[in-house]
Amino acid sequence: MARTRKRKPLESGETVARKIWLAGLGAYGKSVEDAHGQIDKASQEASKFFHDLVNKGQSIEDHSREALKERISEAKGRISEARERISEAAGSNTRSVEEMISRVRERMGVDDSVHTRLDALARQVNALAQKVTGLSLRKGTAKGEPRKPAARAAARPVARKPAARAAARKSAAKPAARKPAATPARRGRPPKPAR
Repeated sequence: MARTRKRKPLESGETVARKIWLAGLGAYGKSVEDAHGQIDKASQEASKFFHDLVNKGQSIEDHSREALKERISEAKGRISEARERISEAAGSNTRSVEEMISRVRERMGVDDSVHTRLDALARQVNALAQKVTGLSLRKGTAKGEPRKPAARAAARPVARKPAARAAARKSAAKPAARKPAATPARRGRPPKPAR
């Protein structure tokens, strides 16, 4: 038995294609509308979110500045305290050294008046030495005679006794420290410095 079905009238191919076309356009329109709505919503939210971030950054910056100022003021206070301690320590060290020096001077019997007296004596000795030098120069020129060389007799060797010879040999074996030879004073000229 054959069953017969009622068939719906078949739509034409044109109408089906047109409906598919319209459905695609509708989907595109809906997605564009949704996208515009989301963009508007996102731009409003992004703007609000950006302003929230700016406000948060400003508050963090303000807080950081205040914390930094506090730390700087603490550091300045510590530095000034350290400077005060160092200056106090230096002052106390200076005072203690000066006290020790004064105690040593007292024990040795040396004070400032002794130094002034020694300086005065040194000046007097220098003045006397200059006067003696001046007098000796005047004395030699007053006679009008040039100085005579030492007598020839002093240049001749003296006969020595046997005990003196033995002592001379021993002293010759030990080199003596040399003293600079005395030079005759020059008239009117200062002595030349040693080289």
